[in-house]
Amino acid sequence: MRLRCTRFIGSHLTERLLKDNEVTVIDNESTGKIKNIRHLLDHKNMTVIKGSIVDLNLTEIFKEKDYVFQYAHKPDVTICDYESNRRNVLQGFSRTI
Repeated sequence: MRLRCTRFIGSHLTERLLKDNEVTVIDNESTGKIKNIRHLLDHKNMTVIKGSIVDLNLTEIFKEKDYVFQYAHKPDVTICDYESNRRNVLQGFSRTI
């Protein structure tokens, strides 16, 4: 499971993870674009969910996932917003284990 895969680090990590894993990515394209991972979109082990971690049912999405790599952030987001988003991710994942 990957959050925010369309920027530099996320796209490269996603590419590497796809070599040996099934990967689901979530990205709302607020700072990156899905076209940046165009070469990965047809990969048989890749699922893309376009949306915000604030609005999605993360518990449902995280079912049967072993790991979550969280890179979701924006430069103009306050630390409180970042912590709130991180908490949403961790709570969603913890409900599945």
